[in-house]
Amino acid sequence: MTDRYGISSDRLARGTFLDKLATHRQLHSAEPIMKSLFYKTLLDDFSRCMNMAPLVFDDKGACNIIIDKTFAVTLRCDGIHQRLLLIGLLEPSKDIPLQLLLTGALNPLVNAGPGIGWDEHSELYYAYQSIPQEALIYSIFRPCNALEALIYLGATAGF
Repeated sequence: MTDRYGISSDRLARGTFLDKLATHRQLHSAEPIMKSLFYKTLLDDFSRCMNMAPLVFDDKGACNIIIDKTFAVTLRCDGIHQRLLLIGLLEPSKDIPLQLLLTGALNPLVNAGPGIGWDEHSELYYAYQSIPQEALIYSIFRPCNALEALIYLGATAGF
């Protein structure tokens, strides 16, 4: 069986990048993810100002959102590094040169653009944006508006 991206469930069952990220967090975290009041409050505020059903992080610290019935985005809170990760699947064309994908992988290093990566187990491409907690706290917008803008930016960037 495949999902809307044409990804078979057996590929996803092999263990994805997101599973590895959750395992790493569990091994290196002294505090359970649900105790992170800041991120819970941020998610509550976001769902309230968007007139959505309440959003919650699962036991792996992830919250999956579908935007415009098209874009699947995962919000993952990372309390260890005090950041929120915005993660989505990419559907790169087969004819995109490898150099272009590798250039995108350097975005977090050279500018504030989203990073790109490939998970060898699921053979899926991911785009991600790391948002430091202080950027959400000290945003000139309410944190809800900053999060909304970042999710929209991610969806329009193709993830």
